[in-house]
Amino acid sequence: MLSHNSSFGLKFVFVIMGSCLILIWLVTYLTGPTDLVYGDEIYENSQEAVQDPWLSNRKKIIEQGQLYRYAVSLFNEPTDYEGKITTTFDGNKFGIVRFSFSGGGELKIETLPPESSITTLRAPSGFPDENDVGSFLKQYLQDIGLKIDWSKPEEQISNDGKIVKFYDPVPGFNATAIMVYKDNKLIEIGVSKAL
Repeated sequence: MLSHNSSFGLKFVFVIMGSCLILIWLVTYLTGPTDLVYGDEIYENSQEAVQDPWLSNRKKIIEQGQLYRYAVSLFNEPTDYEGKITTTFDGNKFGIVRFSFSGGGELKIETLPPESSITTLRAPSGFPDENDVGSFLKQYLQDIGLKIDWSKPEEQISNDGKIVKFYDPVPGFNATAIMVYKDNKLIEIGVSKAL
């Protein structure tokens, strides 16, 4: 049978051991890898060694694509990359891949359940050659199989400026080409479509 003093000593040892384990866990958690997981959300950036295979594959596909190459031709190589898994739906992952360029340029591709994507290429100060960017957008959308009706623009005014949308009349595609103007400068092009 344990005496009162030895029982107290044993409790003290357990408290110290528990405190040490909690401290080790906190230090590991606070200084560990920069992947942050909140629910289904996983973030990663270019400084991380560990990447989710879905994000790595999306990044690789985007870097081989026509839109990424065009962004690099406008802004040079990206200065930063961020990937984020935002949710899973029906066993599939969805998220955001963003490339940042000098001067504030940004290429962002977001996928949403059940099967949508929104792609934007942004130049906050305005694209240097709006005609070239417009021609590229038309050719790019044609190359990915969309038949946008450019003859029927729909304009909206927002805090970002004027948003001009053009739609693909093919039922089920739900595709929209987007051009955003601010201070009479084209600052963003994009496409929203079913995957």
